[in-house]
Parts: sequence; structure tokens; C-alpha cells
Amino acid sequence: MLPTIEEIAVKTIVSIDIDSPLKDAITTMASSNHRNIVVIEKLENNHKNFYLLTINDLIEYKLTNIDESISLKNLNLSKARILRKDLNILNVLNEVDSTDKHMVIVEDDELIGILSYTDIINNIDPKILMKKQTIATLILQYKATTTFENTSTNHAIRLMKDNNSDSIIIIDEDNKPTGIFTTKDFINLIYLNSDLLKPIGSYMTAPVYTLSEDSTVSEAIDFIRDKHFKRIVITNEENEVVGILTQKELLRIIYNKWIDFIKE
Repeated sequence: MLPTIEEIAVKTIVSIDIDSPLKDAITTMASSNHRNIVVIEKLENNHKNFYLLTINDLIEYKLTNIDESISLKNLNLSKARILRKDLNILNVLNEVDSTDKHMVIVEDDELIGILSYTDIINNIDPKILMKKQTIATLILQYKATTTFENTSTNHAIRLMKDNNSDSIIIIDEDNKPTGIFTTKDFINLIYLNSDLLKPIGSYMTAPVYTLSEDSTVSEAIDFIRDKHFKRIVITNEENEVVGILTQKELLRIIYNKWIDFIKE
């Protein structure tokens, strides 16, 4: 039997009250090492609304110089997608939109869990995949956002935002990867109030772990599980960056193959 989402969801939930200032939320995210936290709005009769404060929100606030003393209730936060605890993985894949990176599980107006693409992908058996298919045919539409080490951090962050990317790959003149900067790194920059005029090379993580485009989908799943990565940087035989696959894209690929498997 397929597991229910209650069984695989994260029960240790990081949350904050909607009346709290943005600064407190940033501190909570940095100290808990979370890219997203649940914001709770208490209503009458003990009812509640649930919102998500995401790393993409923080990028937008930083670039537009939002005052960190502003209350969360005055920000246009996205309402969290609420799921029933008895849904199984296949139900969730059928029900949620691809933009729902994080979803909350609520019972009797109480938050009992949070579900992410990480939780889903870690509970999918890669044996159902076509192990012979390589990721080379999958990355044509998943181009990596890249820049050079001497690019200012502020400009690199804008590139990430404009390309709707959660990471940027730092490359050399030969298009070979030398470092990576992710949304997790961005949270630390805000928390430490770092100088965004400095080159992105000052804040990048190096080296970059990559996967060959000749690797199979199954090997890509194992790579993400073993390394605990949110994305895979893909290179060709010359070690040039040719694309990037996030958990979300991998999940979509797995889902399509899962449906084919069920049909058979």
C-alpha cells in the first residue's frame, strides 16, 4: 500500500504568528535552517488561516527594500495549500498544482504536519522508473542560470529572481562550474546583513557536485537522496554546465512514469 501523507510529512513544524515582524521571521528561518515557514493567523471561534513565508518572498522584500520591522500581516503572503491527512502520495500528485512546493496538513484547525517535494520524492520507489532513460533528454527545457565570480551579489540575486530560479551556478570562461549560490545562502546574507555589492564569488559554495547528462533518472534520484540536495547540476563530457534539474522537475518526471507504470 502507498503511504499516507501523514506518515511521511514533517511533524516538527516551524511557524510564527502573523502579528510578528518580518525581522523575527528571518531570525526564525536562519536559526532553524528552513527556507519556508508557516505563518498562522488566529481567527474567531479558534479557527485559523495558514500562510507560507518563502525564500522567494524574502528575495522580493530585500530587492525592494521592505522595512524588516513591518508586520507579517501587512505583507501579501500566499495562503498555504491545505491537505487531508489520509491522502496517499498518488492522491497528492493528482490533486496539487506543480507550484505547491510546500503544503500543510490540518486537522480540526490544528497544524499537524508540513509536506514538501522532498518528503514525496524520498518516498517514491525508483524501481518503477525506466532505468535506461538518461537525463540528457530531460534537460532541454531546464537551463541553469549562470554568472561569473566577479558579478556583484546584488546582480546575481536579480538574475535568480528574473529567471525564477532557486540557485545560480558560477562558471569560468570555459562554462565549467566553479561554485553555486542558492536560496539557502541568500537567507544567511540577509540575516548577517552582508554587503550585496561584493562579488558573488565571495559567498558561493564550492566545489559544485555535478551529475553527467548520461546518468539515468534512477541515478539522479539516488544522487539527490544521498547528497541531500535540492537540485542537480548537469554537465556534459567536457564538464560544461548543460542544465539543472530541481526536485520539482524530477517529481514531475517520476509522476509521468508512475502513471505509465500503473496503466500497464
